[in-house]
Amino acid sequence: MEAGCLALMARPPAETAGLIEAVLPALGLDAGSDRWPAANLHQSFSSGDPADREPALRRVLAQVHAPAFDLLFNRVSLGDRWLLRAQGVPSGFARLLAEVRAAMAAEGIGDDSGHTPHVTLCDLPPFVQEGTRWLRSPIRWRVDAIDLVAVARHPYRYETLARQPLPSPPQVELSGAPLPHPHAFPQRTATQDIPWD
Repeated sequence: MEAGCLALMARPPAETAGLIEAVLPALGLDAGSDRWPAANLHQSFSSGDPADREPALRRVLAQVHAPAFDLLFNRVSLGDRWLLRAQGVPSGFARLLAEVRAAMAAEGIGDDSGHTPHVTLCDLPPFVQEGTRWLRSPIRWRVDAIDLVAVARHPYRYETLARQPLPSPPQVELSGAPLPHPHAFPQRTATQDIPWD
């Protein structure tokens, strides 16, 4: 996104961001200076909008009432970008995205980007064979807020303008059980990514 653009996104807490940042070294992948720093890791819910839409996007943020939910990441897909991908598409993710899009549409803002549960780890990676690398242990991120951010440069970063906490859902809606045993995510050899499993 260009400097000055606005976007709605979720940003992981420091502990979760640290776990995500450690994924590439743990898999023996070196993105060098192109690896995204922990402070820039995020899950997008809108694409870049011009700065003059800030009042409208603040109203969008205020209309979000979807409950918190969990993303469970279990693999990295390697290609033009390196992406940390989630297992499945949680209903909470779908509900939040639907609320954001409906509120944006009510403000006359269109966004038909295909937002999916993932975190970009590297935008301009070095060449490696395309495919999937599976995490030895999954990473859970409880998404409990959504931010309105402005893109800044030198260095590239996201500056939070407003934040909307997500209410706690009934316990049955959260993945509150312990993380699956690592054998639930066995090491695999794959040359192509697999659709949401």
